[in-house]
Amino acid sequence: MAKEVERITVPQIDWDEFIEKAKAVYEQLKPQLLPQYKDWFIATDPETVDYALGKTD
Repeated sequence: MAKEVERITVPQIDWDEFIEKAKAVYEQLKPQLLPQYKDWFIATDPETVDYALGKTD
């Protein structure tokens, strides 16, 4: 007998809004991060304003 699989709903993302929020977070972080982390990758989460830094992607 097959087990029933629970279905989940995946929210739709408005990519234009996501990008605008990410840009705003980057602009906010840029003054404090760029002097020390020039040429590093900065990954931002526009919802939590968390970020990660790395020398490589």
